[in-house]
Amino acid sequence: MWRRLGLKRRPEADEGASRSDPLALPDHPFSGDRPITSATADRLNRVAFAQALATAVRSWRGRDSLVLALYGAWGAGKTSIVNLVNEELTKEDPKPLLVAFNPWEWSGHEELATALFREIELALPSATNREAASAAEKLRAYAAVLEAGVTLADAVPRLAMAVGSVLVAAGAGTLAIDFVSSKWVGLVVVALGALALALSQVRRVTDSLAAVVERGSPTQTKSLDAAKKELAEALRTYSRTMLVVVDDIDRLTPPDAVRMLQLIKANTDLPGLVFLLAFDRDSVAKSVQAALSVDGIGYLEKVIQVGFDVPAPDVVELGELLVEGVNNLLQSPAILTNFDVSRWQDLYVNGLLPLLNTPRRVIRFVSMVTFVLARYVERDQCNVDPVDFIAVEALREFEPELYQSIRGAKRVLTGPSTGATREQEATKQEIGPILQLAKSSKAAPAAERIVRQLFPAAEWTSTGVGQAVDRNRALNARRVSHEQMFDRYFQFTVPSRDLSEGQLTETVQLATGDQAELVHALRALMARGLMRVFLTRLQAATDLVPRGAEVVFIAGLFDVGDELEGQVERVLEASEILLAQFLIEDLLEREPTPERIGLLRSAVERSSGVALPFEVVELQLHRHERDRTPVIEEEPLKVLAAELVPRIPVLAEEKRLLNHRHLAALLYAWGKWAEGEAKTWAEEVGGSPAGLARLVRAFQHYTREDGEHPLVKFIDLASAKDRARIWLNDQATEAKDRESFEELLAPPSAFDRIRASAKELDTEQAEGE
Repeated sequence: MWRRLGLKRRPEADEGASRSDPLALPDHPFSGDRPITSATADRLNRVAFAQALATAVRSWRGRDSLVLALYGAWGAGKTSIVNLVNEELTKEDPKPLLVAFNPWEWSGHEELATALFREIELALPSATNREAASAAEKLRAYAAVLEAGVTLADAVPRLAMAVGSVLVAAGAGTLAIDFVSSKWVGLVVVALGALALALSQVRRVTDSLAAVVERGSPTQTKSLDAAKKELAEALRTYSRTMLVVVDDIDRLTPPDAVRMLQLIKANTDLPGLVFLLAFDRDSVAKSVQAALSVDGIGYLEKVIQVGFDVPAPDVVELGELLVEGVNNLLQSPAILTNFDVSRWQDLYVNGLLPLLNTPRRVIRFVSMVTFVLARYVERDQCNVDPVDFIAVEALREFEPELYQSIRGAKRVLTGPSTGATREQEATKQEIGPILQLAKSSKAAPAAERIVRQLFPAAEWTSTGVGQAVDRNRALNARRVSHEQMFDRYFQFTVPSRDLSEGQLTETVQLATGDQAELVHALRALMARGLMRVFLTRLQAATDLVPRGAEVVFIAGLFDVGDELEGQVERVLEASEILLAQFLIEDLLEREPTPERIGLLRSAVERSSGVALPFEVVELQLHRHERDRTPVIEEEPLKVLAAELVPRIPVLAEEKRLLNHRHLAALLYAWGKWAEGEAKTWAEEVGGSPAGLARLVRAFQHYTREDGEHPLVKFIDLASAKDRARIWLNDQATEAKDRESFEELLAPPSAFDRIRASAKELDTEQAEGE
């Protein structure tokens, strides 16, 4: 299986090593976005490059500093390579002095110019080495002088601001003069205030300088040149090379980036120092151009002596990194069970690899998918199709605009097609902009390929070639292209109006135990408005109902059948009770033909339900009448129907029939098998205003081809209309009953005939699905 996937298990012996490898799928999904620190963790063959760079560093013997640069985009692996260089250099004896400096931590601080030399000073082992102690002392003095210069430079704008305040105050002083008896008094007051401000700035500067001098040298203050010469001399006597790594320059603001480069350029005449700068060249060049209005690339060439580009990772190597992440996902049986190998291969080659073009992208993506997909695994079931989910998440992470356009196009991307030319043209018009957005993205044609794989409607719009889509199969596989599954992929959970795979399976499994528990669970689904979802999902996956549990499961449905929805307003949408009939029919078909009637009879005997058992029997008899492949022979069905009939008058005697949710269907069944009893009961209840109004409402969605009201089969319609006219004018009649009487008295319309035909079409369409 694993070879077919193009994946492979990691040997158990390698588990310990893999867990310490940040490029492998981490124990915690958010811990993987870190640079590697050891050659043993290198997955992208960068060790040889790092070794060559380390050789260049250790072999430097020049009188001045060496400035190297490692260029690469964010996420390309610059810090990982720097770590590999450091590891290689530590193998020497004596080891070079390694100093890591991240200017981003000092961004916006005046101390950026001196922090670098303080870091070098702290790295020197001055307590045990005379040359190192001397170098540390000179570094400290040099840093102090630098800081004094920075403090003075920083004070100049403040002094200028103070002087400016004098001028502003003098100009604005006329506003205050009107409020004093003499204009000279006002001018003196304003001038004194401005002078006090200026003096406060001067004192701040002198205090800062005094503190700097005290820290740098308690006995004397040197010039910058003198301090630098003494430092250079101390470094010449220090035998070890010092590698100073400056990372993340591309994260600095343009002024700070320029300041950092100027600092390095100004100190390239110090011996024994090798600077290794790691940054995105284009980003820093833009910062230089923004800060100095000069050619950024040309400026970098004046600072950097030798520049290297991070070796581009091989597509195969990145692919293996991605495959390993997916391999770890497939350790979960819930995910592996629904993993479509052929679709994964297409997505992997044509969709993901072009998008995941840096190590960081791969690691972050795998970590993100691992974390989020885990939220969809519940009770040993995965609530989404894993391949579809990976594809959707790739769009969300790397093509957010395209992702949002798909998110808002549920209807057109998931709706069933009738094949009508007008509908196809409308679909093209709505999906066209989405495909155009995919084609114009930076990742085209990969993004377009992902969209076309996810949605057959997009594939047809793009190529003109339609796919045969088994919608039940798409639903059962939890594909994003099915309207019932679509929202799951964009809400990071199963929506409240949906049913998770775990809940679905757990409910069905109750059929292997106590029927009462199953009925309780079904009623709980009904209370949450999820019964339609439950029936629809099971119709696409009847295998979830355990073998041998059919009787209990069908009996449980019979028990709640009287509470199922019986009518729907939307054309061609099956009601809950009709969906239940089709589901029971599918379950019966799992058994040999001679055994089906016995299974159905056993379920009827275990249940006290009335409406659904009758509907199941009537559906099969209807199929016999229309020659539409019934699943049970006709004569045993008639016998079972006759046995069910007595349950209806029991409902009538218990006063539960008149307000029954399926009154019309039950009255039709009663009239078919015991016509006299049904008519007698209907005439009796129709003799009162409330009873007649209830009968009219029960048949509200029923029609006859001759245009007559369907109650004509059960009551004397002319007499009922006479009573309705009288009650309509009675002030005591309730408003809802008046509406019923008006409906009864309304003349038949052409729409009644159309609705009758539509009802027939409803049933035929539902049967076809």
